[in-house]
Amino acid sequence: MRRPVAERLLQIKRLDAWAFLSWCFATGRLVPDLELLTLKGKGTHFSLWSRLHPDDNTAVSRAATTFDWSAEWAQRVIGNAFPLLCMTRGVDLQSMTDADLDAVERAIATSTLLAPRTRRVLGSQHRCLRKLCYQLGVTDIPPVHPNRRERTPAQRAEGVPQPLIRPVIARYLTTIAATLRPATVTSRAEHLTLLTVWLSGKHPECRELTGLTRRHLEEFLAWDATRLSQGRRGRGQRISVTHHMHVVINLRSFFDDLTAWGWADRPAETVVHRADIPRPPAPLPRALPPQTDSALMKAVANLPDTAARAGITLLRGGGLRLGELLDLELDCLWDLPGHGTWLKVPLGKLNTERVVPLDDATLAALDQWMSERGSQRALPHPRTGRPADFLFTLRGTRIGATRIRRGLDDAVQAAGLVRPDGTPEHVTPHQLRHTYATELVNAGMTLQALMALLGHVTPERDCPGFVDSLT
Repeated sequence: MRRPVAERLLQIKRLDAWAFLSWCFATGRLVPDLELLTLKGKGTHFSLWSRLHPDDNTAVSRAATTFDWSAEWAQRVIGNAFPLLCMTRGVDLQSMTDADLDAVERAIATSTLLAPRTRRVLGSQHRCLRKLCYQLGVTDIPPVHPNRRERTPAQRAEGVPQPLIRPVIARYLTTIAATLRPATVTSRAEHLTLLTVWLSGKHPECRELTGLTRRHLEEFLAWDATRLSQGRRGRGQRISVTHHMHVVINLRSFFDDLTAWGWADRPAETVVHRADIPRPPAPLPRALPPQTDSALMKAVANLPDTAARAGITLLRGGGLRLGELLDLELDCLWDLPGHGTWLKVPLGKLNTERVVPLDDATLAALDQWMSERGSQRALPHPRTGRPADFLFTLRGTRIGATRIRRGLDDAVQAAGLVRPDGTPEHVTPHQLRHTYATELVNAGMTLQALMALLGHVTPERDCPGFVDSLT
């Protein structure tokens, strides 16, 4: 077992010893390494371990039924990933810990003998196994998808091409992370990286922030205002005025902070002025026309994805923001005798709570979703860390905004909604909120009552479009 893996595989084949070794691994007499079990491929080691641990195998299989996996994928997780972890760590389901799961994850990621595709497949199976273990209560740390893992300030600054500017930005991000929200830190890191990448291409001689001048920023801001978007949804289209405004604000905050803190690595002059911040376009209601709204919601009612169908129906029937929808918990429904069912909307964008009435169609969509959701273990709330039973949770993971947006796109296509140029109509989740509000205004609701249902604080700041339409 101390020999190199390749040499052991040759010895195993020459001696025809795999059946004996499988018995040693499955009974705990030998602890194999992950690379040997993976590279050996076919053999009885996994199935033998499962037969010797029927109770563990039954418990994991029962938990897997709540995730609605295909039979093939469930077999890979239960029949491969689970025995692989137990044999390589010398544990069973009762003695398994988060440290064992972390160790196997590191072994998969750092192996030099496994092919990249093999590492990806094993990593996917292992993440699903972690979901099962969390659902069973074996571990207390919920799984986190690699795309959602937190990145350190140093990692966020890795995209800065200038070696002398990179540590300054990493230090800056570390400083502001103590007081600003993670989304703000991420946005600022992206825009600072954008500036430095542009500098490396247009002005490679500018290798330090001390060499940055107002002329450089004027040229960059002119380019940024007209550049094409690199995002997934707006790729190839010119960025909006609002997007450009956020870039300018983040850059101005960065240089103002460096000056206020007295850092030596800063430009010698003011490079971003207040006058550089463009005026955003006046926010106006983007409600859907009645015919479009009706056709869209009919298509939503026939979406095959129950989660997207319930989420979109709730957005339209309750006037919710997308973030508020995804933060709903199981206790969000209130039955008030004589007044129907109301939805308690959690703290959202403006840090306010409210309740809104629900109609029968929205309640029916929620009931159908609850029947498919099943029982899920509570997940830590991202803001408070407390265990929370989120309403839109499936297979041990919270549903993301992409799933709702994709459902809207599918409904638009199914309804045949197109623009004058023949391209599919683009409907955003927030338009459903505007449609909800406009419908209530047209029905005679007062502005004060509408503000209460929407969770607005002041009409001038939060819903100027509705104020304009009413006045």
